[in-house]
Amino acid sequence: MRRRLLVLAAALLAAFAGCRRASLPDPIDYALPHALTGVPYSFADQRGHPVVIFFFATWCVLCQAMEPAVAEAAHRGRAEGIEVVAVALDLEGRKMVAPYVQALQPPYPVLAGGKAVASGRSPFGHIPRLPAVLVLDSTGRPAWSFSGLADADFILQRAREVRARGP
Repeated sequence: MRRRLLVLAAALLAAFAGCRRASLPDPIDYALPHALTGVPYSFADQRGHPVVIFFFATWCVLCQAMEPAVAEAAHRGRAEGIEVVAVALDLEGRKMVAPYVQALQPPYPVLAGGKAVASGRSPFGHIPRLPAVLVLDSTGRPAWSFSGLADADFILQRAREVRARGP
């Protein structure tokens, strides 16, 4: 009996020796141009508070339907130290996005992600469906994501949960 326990203990130790804690995703150290001005927006500069990133495209009807909720989240989140920013995935970049932003006048920065972000060749990785939301924690690491429609309460609650978990 004792021998079996020793063999079992040795097998468990060997099994756990190969286990490692999953590494955290890297912080997003990336800059994208503002859709209207072309001035770079650095995600690294936003460290210290959660950042909600709304991925959309100007042609996406569901994205257009979600925009008022994102605008509300931006207004309400600002008072809580939650930054909201949008990244447009239109392949044409600023040429297509700037007129859309000019007409919409959203209360949050809108960035032109262009081909690199749309194709998954950026630190954001592949974005499978639109609309999509990604929340970065206070260190700039991706901490929560969602694809589909959501209201302002849902978005802000997820950002609060990310902030409460800490870095």
